[in-house]
Amino acid sequence: MKHSIIVLVCILASAGILLAQTDSPQTPAPATTPAKTSTTTTAKKPTSATAPKAATSKSTHTVAPNTATSHAATHAATATAGARTTSSPTVHWITTGSGLKYKDTVVGKGPQPKPGDAIQVNYTGRFPDGKVFDSSLTSGRTPFELHVGRGEVIKGWDEGLSTMHVGGKRKLIIPPSLAYGAAGAGGVIPPNATLTFDVELLKIN
Repeated sequence: MKHSIIVLVCILASAGILLAQTDSPQTPAPATTPAKTSTTTTAKKPTSATAPKAATSKSTHTVAPNTATSHAATHAATATAGARTTSSPTVHWITTGSGLKYKDTVVGKGPQPKPGDAIQVNYTGRFPDGKVFDSSLTSGRTPFELHVGRGEVIKGWDEGLSTMHVGGKRKLIIPPSLAYGAAGAGGVIPPNATLTFDVELLKIN
């Protein structure tokens, strides 16, 4: 009887050992290590890849000249706008020692008259309020002829015309002392009148 019990215990113990061995192969340790190694190797490949960065760098350098060209074009456009702005400078009035005021609306390219030269001019005379009192441009009139510096005209004309160039146009503001003074002229120019003239030097005879 005792022998039968011992045999039964041995059989049960052997069966338990076999059952334990059957369950343990489901998670073998050696299989886990290769899987981790494979995963680690795969993760390192994108990190070590530098070709995309090099391509990006080349692309950046390719764009740089285009950017520089854009800046140059902007600078050229700005310079052109600046040139257009400065091509029409503001014309300032000039006051001479005698009290004559003038400014050139067109600077002539021809010669200047010398004292005694015969010249031809067109003109329009106005009062300070803008009213015209005389003009060579009136229908039927011809350019006015005179000799510069001979006193054939008012002092403001002699002075104002002497520094013009042929082809030039000038505005003159002539005070009474350089015009008709306290006497005025012929009932047309009142006493002590300041006169304004637009004059154009046509030619020197």
